Amino acid sequence: MLRLNKKQLMSFRFAIIFFTLLCLCLKSTMSLAQDKDDSLKNNLRLLNWLMISDSIVQVDALIEQHASQQSLLLSELSLTDQQVQQLKQQLSTYSGSAVINESVQRYFIKNSPATSDAAVKILSEGMPLRARNFDVVWLMSSVEQKWQAYQQTMIDNPPSEGRRALLQRLDQAMQTSAIAALIQTEIDTTVRVVAAQMADQPAPAIIASLIKQQYEERQKYLETKIIDLHLFSYRYMKDAELLTYVEQMEMPSIQALVDVAQSGLQQALVNSRFKALDKN
Repeated sequence: MLRLNKKQLMSFRFAIIFFTLLCLCLKSTMSLAQDKDDSLKNNLRLLNWLMISDSIVQVDALIEQHASQQSLLLSELSLTDQQVQQLKQQLSTYSGSAVINESVQRYFIKNSPATSDAAVKILSEGMPLRARNFDVVWLMSSVEQKWQAYQQTMIDNPPSEGRRALLQRLDQAMQTSAIAALIQTEIDTTVRVVAAQMADQPAPAIIASLIKQQYEERQKYLETKIIDLHLFSYRYMKDAELLTYVEQMEMPSIQALVDVAQSGLQQALVNSRFKALDKN
């Protein structure tokens, strides 16, 4: 039988205490890491549910559209084909959707309010979940044909003003047209100034009032289009169901997240422009 003297017993006791504390610390660290991981997943999920990530995808198409020889934005700059390709590469590197999305995610995670957990609960069930199931229609191969048929239906049997008003409230709550207009306006401005710098010409003045006017005109135009798209997406939802969904999206916990996401998006778009200019 192993016999331990008093000193050895004390050392053995301290070893047990140290090992116990170490296990508790490791358990606590693992718990914190898990909580952080869950928080990250929830924030990324919220950006998807609020359709922020989907909106950012259009950035690449806008760059491709504006940074071309056929673009009206470049018509007066006389860029060579090589310069146009260089412009696209420059914009994709510093202002592409992947870069913007990552920047927005960092901002959102850092600044998301304490109510984000409540927002996750609201958006993960009930009408918001049902609405996302209806949004899947845009991924179907037959969507274009169905959309064209529905447009004719709207002409023959226009939706009520009350339903359009509900969907206008939804657009305002989710800031769908506002976010689309913001992306288009900021990318438009970025293409102009970076292209001018590449052509060794004075960059067009970034006049806040003019940019604001362009943004407001785009937002007003897009709002009507988005309401029509919502009419198609949610055509099988009853007015009462749609009202419930709109009221949930208007809740303060949801609006706080939309505001943070929109602020992060604007910051990301502006910062990307300065990075593109600095690297040119």
